[in-house]
Amino acid sequence: DSIKIAQIVGELQEQLDLRSLRPDQISLGDFRTLQSILNFLSTAQQASGGATAERPSLFLTVAADRSGGRQISGRNGHPARKSEPSSRTATIPTSSTRSHLTEPELPGSSTGAGASPESTRAATTAFGDRSRTDAEHRQAKQPTVSKAATESATAAVPSVIRRTTAAETSATQRFALRVVDAPRREGMPSLPKLNGAAVIVGNSDLAEHLADRIRSLGQQAFLLSDVVCLEDAEAQLRTIWRTSTTPHLFLLTPHDHDALKELDADHWRRRRVRALQVPFRVCQLWMQHAIDNELMEDASVVAVSRLGGGFGFSGRGVVSPEYPGGLIKAMLIESWMREFRTTPMKVIDLAGDVPASAAVRGILNELAVPSYDMEVVVNGATRRSVQAIPAPLLQHHTSTETTAGRARRITRGGTWIVTGGGRGITALTAMALAERHDLSLHLLGTAPVPELSQDLRQAAAEDRSQLRRQVMASAPAGENPVEVWRNTEKAIEIDVTLQECRRRGIQATYHSCDVACGESVAAVLDFIRRTDGPIRGILHGAGAGQDSRFDRKRPDKVEKCLKAKIDGGLTMMHHTMTDPLEWFVAYGSISGRFGANGHTDYSLANDMMAKLVDQYRSRRPDVSSVTFHWHAWGDVGMATKPEARLALEMIDIAFMPADEGVTHFLNELELGGDEPEVLITDDSYFRKFFPAERVSGRSDAETVRCLPMLNPGNKRPLGAERIHSLTLDPVNDRFLSQHRVGDRPTLPFVVALELMAEAARLDSERPVVTECRDVTALQAIKFSTDEPMAVSVATDSSAGGIWTCRITADVRRRDGRLVEQDREYFRGLFETAAEPHMYRRPMPGVPSVPWEKIRYLASDAKIWHGPELQCLRKIAVTDDGGQGLIAASAAVQLFGAERTRGWTVPCAAMDACLYAVAVIAWKKFGRASLPVRFGRIVFGRQPDPGEPCRVCVEHLRGDSDRAVCHFTLFGLNGDVLLSAEDYEIAWLS
Repeated sequence: DSIKIAQIVGELQEQLDLRSLRPDQISLGDFRTLQSILNFLSTAQQASGGATAERPSLFLTVAADRSGGRQISGRNGHPARKSEPSSRTATIPTSSTRSHLTEPELPGSSTGAGASPESTRAATTAFGDRSRTDAEHRQAKQPTVSKAATESATAAVPSVIRRTTAAETSATQRFALRVVDAPRREGMPSLPKLNGAAVIVGNSDLAEHLADRIRSLGQQAFLLSDVVCLEDAEAQLRTIWRTSTTPHLFLLTPHDHDALKELDADHWRRRRVRALQVPFRVCQLWMQHAIDNELMEDASVVAVSRLGGGFGFSGRGVVSPEYPGGLIKAMLIESWMREFRTTPMKVIDLAGDVPASAAVRGILNELAVPSYDMEVVVNGATRRSVQAIPAPLLQHHTSTETTAGRARRITRGGTWIVTGGGRGITALTAMALAERHDLSLHLLGTAPVPELSQDLRQAAAEDRSQLRRQVMASAPAGENPVEVWRNTEKAIEIDVTLQECRRRGIQATYHSCDVACGESVAAVLDFIRRTDGPIRGILHGAGAGQDSRFDRKRPDKVEKCLKAKIDGGLTMMHHTMTDPLEWFVAYGSISGRFGANGHTDYSLANDMMAKLVDQYRSRRPDVSSVTFHWHAWGDVGMATKPEARLALEMIDIAFMPADEGVTHFLNELELGGDEPEVLITDDSYFRKFFPAERVSGRSDAETVRCLPMLNPGNKRPLGAERIHSLTLDPVNDRFLSQHRVGDRPTLPFVVALELMAEAARLDSERPVVTECRDVTALQAIKFSTDEPMAVSVATDSSAGGIWTCRITADVRRRDGRLVEQDREYFRGLFETAAEPHMYRRPMPGVPSVPWEKIRYLASDAKIWHGPELQCLRKIAVTDDGGQGLIAASAAVQLFGAERTRGWTVPCAAMDACLYAVAVIAWKKFGRASLPVRFGRIVFGRQPDPGEPCRVCVEHLRGDSDRAVCHFTLFGLNGDVLLSAEDYEIAWLS
């Protein structure tokens, strides 16, 4: 359980200052008893040399005020403020025309604000007053203003920032979301192979049609149509599972007869159990049922939404904002993390006028052809999928939205409501906006109004770790010390926000209010209107989440998470329908857009909240409304929780600096507003989920000419040969770190083929390699250290478009001394052409022998393939050879975001072919092997990401030294992806 490991390590780091502790140093088995924890801590603390100082976070650090200023009592309800000595750069006015919410009128409110300049320097230095008019206005309103608060930032922040190295901080950019044409290849199947019964959740004509069609295909279909509570759903599933297993699950609740169609909070209260809680619980129980019964490899999950055939990205046509997509996407990621990598989990959006019969055809057709498309639109015979499109604002803000009536305006001095604004990124961004436009902020949160003593502020500022230990040690009997500290920390952080607002001259009021409770929200909003004027903007940043595996999600925590985002957002919309709003801004997450491990509830909450905003745009076209799908912030916010940060680091995510995030936010509100949903992430994370970019400025010819591995500039002549140089990194190149022989990174034969093919393409000036012959591995390129290695690819032309290619490298001792220069490791003949060669041939029938599931060897085995090379799923051994089932991956998984196009060799899929031959040879001859030579390879097309492929191994024969065979890799539609003749393997001693 990677989530639990991250939580344990994160909490040990946080609570006991074990900063050097890493996830790979422990296993959950180390913590079976309290004594084992004590033993581990004793050892770990000795090894780390004791506690280390805690680095303050960007914003959530309290600064003690040592100015020595005197107290001034406000006469208008403001709390006492400090008057700074004349040597300081600013004073705060002692009076104001603004009203203040007093305790007798509405309990649960507090005013004021402030934190140290250091606490927000990273954000405030990236932007400031960008116009002279803004600065002049603020100077006219306040007697004395800080120079630091009025000077404009001198450095412009580019809209698209390109990361230079993986180790550097995230360089994020703005993406718009679209649905684009995604037609199937010719010859693909139209009906899936259903591997058992299906559960269909929904009460609609569509659900009935789907159940009938599944039954006509010879499988049972169980319809959960009259479920009114969780207990009812659980009881019906128990009844079904007494006699059947159900590997297939369909969620059709957005099509229910009583589904939410208007932004009506009262209707939603009656509907939410069937729309949210039942689908979540059914998915939770179903997934555990599938795992326990070993069904996951043959299972599938499909949710069908009702967003008008465009997933709401146009801000028009949303029929129902009920959307379980985030849940399904998070289930997919968790399945991957639990090594179920081929289970289809899809979200299908139907165009509004698609008949039920056509919709059912589209749903089943989508299951028939597995792919990496998580969100697909069905509209008759047309198939479309979601694509993120880079949309930098400085080039993109000339939108027609303004002329269409959606003016991007922010009234100076206006009143804004900020949910979840007491701390974190919501507070940081709200203050930045308020400072630029002189806004009055009303911060809504569930925590009580903070009442901190100056001693507590001082202790938090000087040593947060020591304060945490003291608070936890003095927790009352019977209370959880960790929860006691978390509540104390919330109070500290809210107090910091209020102090910082005061320091920056921002009028801010904190209200203790549950934004999911309509009565509480209505009372607070009514008071704000009476005391502070009309409400001009809403920033909905409220959120709650606790990472845990899907089957371990606690119902109370799930409810808290869903209510904060979904119910809170809908409540704010419902109770401000008649207010003169200019903006409605919602804070989502890449967890909602893409899914995340341990985030099933959080992903569901964020993604459905975004669909509420999509529908809101059509209901209130006069309001600029947008959802930010935020990348993980590095300095502030939920991702800074120790366990969350560690979990993200474990998947190699680069964090976004706070100043970069604030700049995205301000740019969107001042230059954007034309998109209902905006994705803020970096190119690396984007490529993990959109490996096959369908919308590109490149033509097909340009794509073919791409060279993913070689740089054309690193070429030099040497006699009759041309030499291409590159550097291989055994640590950062996944195709090396995840391919190990004798526990050392080793260049895969398939990557060596790609290097030689690219050199031949580059030197022949013909963009395609159609085949190669007599390719031999003379010796393995194995890395004895973790240092990068310089490698050369030499080419020499001969008649008929045939190129002799060699891979060479220097041999050195561990101390760097040269042993042999330009040792040859690989050699072969490569034939180039102007056009790719596409062909089919009859695929052999499926063997009648049993299929065996592949279990890859552990990382300490003599030959180890890492997760991105584990594409072989099953094999069947026959007298003449055998067959293997392969799930093709995307190039980005093995080679990274910069190497997605222009491949000749389908490296991961072809390596799976070699693994299949090795396994079949082991079963026939009882000997381990390594690849040595190919007599001939003919290359076809690249497999599509997620495409199920089949390798057919024929004429396998062996002697005392080696074995030889032919094999062919077929695509799902029968295309030949590659064929190999006289493939030779050598036995390991």
